[in-house]
Amino acid sequence: PIWRFCKELYEKRYLACAKNNEAFTRQELLDKILEKLGFAYTDNLGLPDQDAEPDYILFSSAEEKEKVIEASKQQRYAASVGILEAKKVNHPLSQISKHQQRYPHQQIRDYLNEAQVLTWSILTNGNEWRLYTRDAKPSQFFGLNFEVAIKSLGDFKVFLALFSAAAFARDAQGKCRLDQIREIALATQAELEADLRARIFTIVE
Repeated sequence: PIWRFCKELYEKRYLACAKNNEAFTRQELLDKILEKLGFAYTDNLGLPDQDAEPDYILFSSAEEKEKVIEASKQQRYAASVGILEAKKVNHPLSQISKHQQRYPHQQIRDYLNEAQVLTWSILTNGNEWRLYTRDAKPSQFFGLNFEVAIKSLGDFKVFLALFSAAAFARDAQGKCRLDQIREIALATQAELEADLRARIFTIVE
């Protein structure tokens, strides 16, 4: 099962990822987790008419990726369901990146704004996974500690409900599970994290 796979992979690769660079974290940890979460992806595809280059553009399935594999950048971004920006294990997500000269969350928000067609994105260093939406304030995100989430099946189900490809897949109205969760939270004027388990499993079930 995916929970056991992610738990064993993280425990096996954590120290090696911590000692190496971002590319190592991506190859040995994130690529494998994303595949288990159901995503297909393209690495480092530049944004249309922009110099910016997100680490991953995410597709809800291999079939969706295949449909646009030979299409233009604009079409490939339009067919994707989100973007992901990766940092090496233990890189502080609230600290300015030396290479980018900006905070990682600014980087991911800039990508969302420049992509225009995408609403949701993930920022992760492997330890912490954060969700950002273009429809919220730049400072707002939902974060989960992956190391904690893999310790129990119940906690991992919350991670899976929020970060799997199924959470990003859009319906006929262009809405995804994450949109539903956010709309419920806003409708009740509650913080996204308040009663999160109950809200997630009400939707998932």
